[in-house]
Amino acid sequence: MSEEKKEKEKSKAQSAKEIAKIMAANMAANMKDPDFLMKKERRLQHAANKVLREYKLTEEKKQEQEKDKNKSAEEIAEIMAANMAANMNNPNFIEEQELLSDKIRAKIIKERKLREQKKKSEND
Repeated sequence: MSEEKKEKEKSKAQSAKEIAKIMAANMAANMKDPDFLMKKERRLQHAANKVLREYKLTEEKKQEQEKDKNKSAEEIAEIMAANMAANMNNPNFIEEQELLSDKIRAKIIKERKLREQKKKSEND
């Protein structure tokens, strides 16, 4: 083993001994305190309550978001139903749809022709 490795091992062993001494001193001090276990239990209970509160808040937020999604879906469904009812009451609805479709088709065809002409002019 090289000197450097031996030094590191020695340093680690020394650190471990120091940590062990500190832990032993801490344990001894805790054992002298008659309320140590009660204080520890209170700290643990406080932490558990905090976690449960956060969990409950998170769950409430999730439920609220789910309600909002459902409400939005219901509103959209109502709007669609009202739109369908209005369309059914319009005697010219089918003709208007066909006219609209024809206009859209004509626009698409026109745009395709323009693109083709542009490509053709770029290739020339």
